[in-house]
Amino acid sequence: SDFTPFLDSQGTFDLERRGLKDIYQQNHTQLGYHVFNTHFAWEMLPHESNMKYIYVVRDGKDAIVSFYHHLSNQDDADVYEGTFQEFLKMAMLGQMPYGSRPHHIINWWRARRETANGSNILFVKYEDLILNLATEVRKIINFLGLSYEKDEIEHILPLMSFQYMKANREQFEPISVPWKDGYQFIRKGQIGDHKTMFGADDEVMYKQVLDEIIQETTGDLSV
Repeated sequence: SDFTPFLDSQGTFDLERRGLKDIYQQNHTQLGYHVFNTHFAWEMLPHESNMKYIYVVRDGKDAIVSFYHHLSNQDDADVYEGTFQEFLKMAMLGQMPYGSRPHHIINWWRARRETANGSNILFVKYEDLILNLATEVRKIINFLGLSYEKDEIEHILPLMSFQYMKANREQFEPISVPWKDGYQFIRKGQIGDHKTMFGADDEVMYKQVLDEIIQETTGDLSV
């Protein structure tokens, strides 16, 4: 969190000086570039030719379950206190923070296809990161134009695993919001975790709303 702060968070910035807080500026100077996490849609971000964007997508149902646990365990005014079924419906209809997830993905996919900076957008699947981390890391390295020797990559791979993040969560847990006592932001990281919460009615509703959103879109959005 000290190296990749949330662009979405006011706490990332020194508002009086109109710049990054010192810790982020110092760390970015050390890195040699700026790097941020963000949930923003494409048009909400700055677009320069030297900027690159990595968009991580996850199975929609798993992502909603993860977001439900996230918002239910924030210890601030934005904590969600309703049922999962209510959350699911609101999330699909775009009534939760950052709007409709399907529309969000389509927004970025269209930016990749249709804008001048499209070649600077890399889509990465969460499931691929879990199942084949080495391949995905090399893809990201190539996309960013970085240069690492094989032994350097093999050395850093274990430090990028979910297991390492879980064991060292103080390095990776977001500090942009407070958390309820006992909650671990780095929770499960499992593919298919939605099955623990989705009932038959939830599956039907999810598919129905998703189909409607896809039908509303135009053009070929296939990967």
